Amino acid sequence: PLFRERKSNKNKMAASTKMLTPILLILVTIGSISCHDMISQSLDGSHWQFRQAANSTWYPATVPGTVHTDLMANDIIPDPYYRANWLDVQWIETKDWQYFLTFDINDANLLTKQRQTLIFEGLDTHATVLLNQQTILQADNMFTTWQVDVTDKLKAKGNTL
Repeated sequence: PLFRERKSNKNKMAASTKMLTPILLILVTIGSISCHDMISQSLDGSHWQFRQAANSTWYPATVPGTVHTDLMANDIIPDPYYRANWLDVQWIETKDWQYFLTFDINDANLLTKQRQTLIFEGLDTHATVLLNQQTILQADNMFTTWQVDVTDKLKAKGNTL
């Protein structure tokens, strides 16, 4: 089984939190928030890259997704849901993971809007988000949709997230 019964509530909470650690599900949208004339651009897809923070090698990633699915897609780990493979992938939750994307603004009109916002849904429990090498968010709750004002931080080309 993937979950083991714990005797105390404190240990149950710690075990549950540990299981959430490696999950990364990012649904990112850039948009101009207003009642009308809203422009949005999805950053979902397969142009993302990821790595273990301590390593220099980047691998292709799919967002939305999880560290486990990206590791499996790159043949780094076996399917954790097959037999006892879950025992061989416990190390994943003890590591920090980084995701990276370079993107351009598809609609130049987005940059002319009064406000530009990045929207994140399902970030890992603890995540630091940088846009163009500036920290824009310190997330601490996976179940929160984060809306970050990035007005004057976006460029027409070569944005990094």
